[in-house]
Amino acid sequence: MCTFLNFRFDVDKFLGVMSMIYTIQAINNSTEILPGIILGYEILDTCSDITTALADVFQLLSLSKAPDHQAEFLCDYTTYRPFVSAVVGPGYSDISVAVGRVFQLFMMPQISYSSSSTILSDKAQFPSFLRTVPSEADQIKAMTLLMVQMNWRHILIIGSDDDYSQQGVTALVTSAQQANICIDFSQTIPTSEITNLLPGLIQKVRESPANVVVVFAEATFAKVLLQRAINDSVKKTWLASDTWSVSSFITTLPNIDTIGNILGFSFKMDQVNGFADFLDNLPSSQWSRNQKFLGPDGFLKELIEAGTPIPFNVFLSVLSVAHALHDLLGCDSTSCNGSLEFTPWMVSLFSFHFHADIHLSRLMRGSYSLYFMWYCSCVTIKKNYVRFYNFSLCNKALLFSQNISSSCSSQCKPGEMKSSNSCCYMCVPCPEGLISNITDAASCFPCQQDEYPNNTVCIKMPQTYFNWTDNFAIFLMIFDILGIIIVGAIAMIFTIHYTTPVVKAAGSFMVYVILTCLLLSFISVIFFIGKPTDIKCKIRQIMFAISFTCCISCMLMNSFRIFVAFMFDPLQQHILKIVYKPFMIIPVFILLEVLILVLWMTLNGPTTYLQTSEDNQVYRCSEGSLVAYYFTHGYTTFISLICFTFAFVSRKLPHNYNEAKFITFAMLVHLIAWMIFFAEFSYSFGIYLSAIQALTCLISSYGVVIWYFLPKCYIMLFRKEKNTRENFSLHVYSYSQKTVNETFQKAHETTNPPENRV
Repeated sequence: MCTFLNFRFDVDKFLGVMSMIYTIQAINNSTEILPGIILGYEILDTCSDITTALADVFQLLSLSKAPDHQAEFLCDYTTYRPFVSAVVGPGYSDISVAVGRVFQLFMMPQISYSSSSTILSDKAQFPSFLRTVPSEADQIKAMTLLMVQMNWRHILIIGSDDDYSQQGVTALVTSAQQANICIDFSQTIPTSEITNLLPGLIQKVRESPANVVVVFAEATFAKVLLQRAINDSVKKTWLASDTWSVSSFITTLPNIDTIGNILGFSFKMDQVNGFADFLDNLPSSQWSRNQKFLGPDGFLKELIEAGTPIPFNVFLSVLSVAHALHDLLGCDSTSCNGSLEFTPWMVSLFSFHFHADIHLSRLMRGSYSLYFMWYCSCVTIKKNYVRFYNFSLCNKALLFSQNISSSCSSQCKPGEMKSSNSCCYMCVPCPEGLISNITDAASCFPCQQDEYPNNTVCIKMPQTYFNWTDNFAIFLMIFDILGIIIVGAIAMIFTIHYTTPVVKAAGSFMVYVILTCLLLSFISVIFFIGKPTDIKCKIRQIMFAISFTCCISCMLMNSFRIFVAFMFDPLQQHILKIVYKPFMIIPVFILLEVLILVLWMTLNGPTTYLQTSEDNQVYRCSEGSLVAYYFTHGYTTFISLICFTFAFVSRKLPHNYNEAKFITFAMLVHLIAWMIFFAEFSYSFGIYLSAIQALTCLISSYGVVIWYFLPKCYIMLFRKEKNTRENFSLHVYSYSQKTVNETFQKAHETTNPPENRV
């Protein structure tokens, strides 16, 4: 009789004992396994006490069954043959750990039917330990998965001070925290202090806002805890570990249904064929002694049908030992030929092989059933061999679970986040520019660079650029194509009238250089439209800068030529004629521009740039070095300013010969257009930044076409009488005579002041 704590009769363990007896009898009566061999057994009660269990261990390890015999102490146990060959049990993990440390010295096969502690999986410490149940690590994963799916975000965890409970509580705390489940508190109570500490613990449970209490402990501890909860009318949802989830200790507690919902995990087991009939047919003389503990007739059968796992686990444990012996003794269907002089470690070798086959098949079948209020529902958690879990809930179970909630805070919706990382929090909207797309988000996050936030989702930004279909682009292209056509027409007109004074006065061959440059300037505008690329970004700047620099340099030489031609001071005219070398000066101007461009493109040239605003992205060209950018176009503007100066000084030349006046207007248009552009460039952005420069290039090109070439075309086409050598000579002579008269008159006035005149 057990004297540990209070005397108690454990119906579940009693069924395990009966299952062992039934299985051994079935094996002894079988002709397929261990033929001709009769298995015996020794059943000892640990009374759920480690000290009692250790005393039983040394009795089992003795050479004889006699009570006064104990295990011998030797240096080498390889040939040691105790009177038992294998041990089934014990059931509780902490007791299995204690006795396992002794059994491993003898390599005694120890097969537990319900010890699930993870420490027992360590083969370095427990090389001879086997079990027919999964470890508690699998159960913890299943518990966590259940809490996540049921949205239980606020829990309590309670355990005792034994190894099984402490390891389970620690592992469950870690697993729950990784799943973002808040733990109001977790506490382990020493068994020796349970009477003193339990009232305070129950009071904490009552006051906690968490509605789910996980009790990871042995059945004896759970019974005391729940009895106190019944007495104090504490109502929660209780989640049981496998050690007490279907324990008769708990199911038979009076008023157990008053403390709230009770859910528990237990191993999904099959029925042992014929076991229920075996219990029904037990001799009354054996049955009557235990009748007061077992309840009315049929109680055990009902308990088995309800799903208590111990009988089936014990059945598998005994069967694994029998098959190990069958292989060790070389048995076939008729006889066993091996020697009966074997040691326990020999049985262990064969036990591992057979046990692995059983364990694998059970993993493939599924491991857990979830029990609601002690009645097995249709909720199952299946686990395949690679340890993935999934739930299968019927409507009844789903409705039941929906009524259970455990959270001190409402679930934050997408677009919101928790106000803090504590268990109890408020839901606050995401800050501007950030989103959350999951429930209960701990924080909001920004969208990718090419996305913009819209409360709960990031929307892909439309990517825009100065497209060919844009109205402004169409406008520019119309005038650009028109400019190209006009340049071509002017070239034809000048070719037809190539020998006339107007063409010669414009520079003859140099006219075609200017027209070619204007053509390239108009073509460069095309590269400002459409989706930009690195090549296009560079080409448009290079083409316009070089072509327009060449154009203005040629016009500068024309202005300078006119200025020199009508210089009446022979000495100054002689000096300026020496300086006038257009075919040297023009290449120098162009070469300087090329040098600037080479430095710009090499060091930090234009590239494609994706400019992001609040709700869209703009593909445009980044000009790279702004210093080089301003220097490039500033250099062209500087040449045009010099050209403007010479042209302005020469603006009063004869009308028919006065190119300078028209060059003045052309350069003035260019200077005004680029000054406006430079002012706008600093403040403009987006797709129309390219459009502004394209427009500026067009204005500059049209300024030359309109003010420099169209007046000449007008004379050649409509005032042909003025396009003659005689007419030009007459106007030049008249201008020269007028200039000479004015010069003599000024000289005379200088030598004869007004006061000397009569």
